[in-house]
Amino acid sequence: MPRIPQVEPKVGVPSAPSVRQNIQAQPGAFGAGTAQAFTRAGDVGQKIAEDLQQRRNVIDVQNAYTKAMKQLHEYLHDPENGVYTRPGIMGAGAYAEVRDKLPEIAAGYTKNLSGAQRELFERQWSSSALSALKGVMDFEGRAIKVEQSNALVAIQATEADSMMMNYNRPEAVDLHLQKLLSAIDSQKAVEGWGQDFYEIKKKQVMSKALAATFERFFAVDDVKGAESFLNEHQDKMLESMSSKLRDDLRTKAQAVFVQDEADDIGMKFQDLGDALDYIKENYEGGVRKSITQMVQADFQTQRLVENERQNKQFYTAFESIHQAPNRSAALRIVNQEPDVEVRARLLQVVDSKHPLKQTDEQKEFMKVQRYVAGQNIANGLKKIIDADPELYKKAENVGVVGEEWDS
Repeated sequence: MPRIPQVEPKVGVPSAPSVRQNIQAQPGAFGAGTAQAFTRAGDVGQKIAEDLQQRRNVIDVQNAYTKAMKQLHEYLHDPENGVYTRPGIMGAGAYAEVRDKLPEIAAGYTKNLSGAQRELFERQWSSSALSALKGVMDFEGRAIKVEQSNALVAIQATEADSMMMNYNRPEAVDLHLQKLLSAIDSQKAVEGWGQDFYEIKKKQVMSKALAATFERFFAVDDVKGAESFLNEHQDKMLESMSSKLRDDLRTKAQAVFVQDEADDIGMKFQDLGDALDYIKENYEGGVRKSITQMVQADFQTQRLVENERQNKQFYTAFESIHQAPNRSAALRIVNQEPDVEVRARLLQVVDSKHPLKQTDEQKEFMKVQRYVAGQNIANGLKKIIDADPELYKKAENVGVVGEEWDS
């Protein structure tokens, strides 16, 4: 029998899901979020640990670097024995010494650092070490320049002294003058002088050396030699120096003239009054005044010297007279003295120390001698008066004759 097709309804009430519904999930999906959280936490912890280690590295390196820089600073700048402060001038060798010292300083502070720390330290230290080496290199260059300059100044002084010692040998003066100029030129190259400064410096050094040589002529009163030297070399000096030496030359020439004239007058005259009269007649102005002062001083000096000599002779004989046993011995000492003035003074000492003892006969004899002398004087005057009565009146007025002579 034919089967009637049945049409299924298109809309209907949905049925409830089965409890056995299969849930689509990957194997091991349960707990995966927790694992990922642990992974992420591990990564963060690792990063924190690395950051902490890096900070520790920085701190350790900074401490080591600070200590190393302190030692380097003391090594370079110590007040007593630093490279820059040692007594005297540090010459060649400073750069090499510091270059070798830098690794030694660094090694003392990197031995306890790790590889990473040591690498970080080296990056900081290399920059400071290079800066220190450059400073020392500049310092050594300046020091060497100073040493070279000082050596050239010493050469200049030596050549100037040689000029002065050979002042009266023109060829030697010229030779040492050329050597002096060569040393100045070398100093210009070392110091890096400009041309204007060089010209001034050259004339300053040359002026000093030439002036010292010029003074040597004055030391021996060679005025003509000094004048000739100045005429030849004044163009090499500063104008102020050549003008000064020219003034000194005029003053010295007058002084030498006055001294020569005074010496001649002193040799010509034994009496100061006669010498002064001569000066008054032959000189005038300032020259007369200068010669007069010098001659007076010379006579005064001679008198002082003579007095000192006489006093020395007098006191020597004085002691001998006091030790003499009698008048005769004392008189023999007096007679040995050649100077008349000293002898006269000694006779007074003899009369005081050894007075003359006269007998009655000697005293009577002296009376007779005085009477005879008086008669001779009277007779002589009488003859003169008899020849010229007017003379008698003049003699009477001055007390030479009187009533006692009329008889």
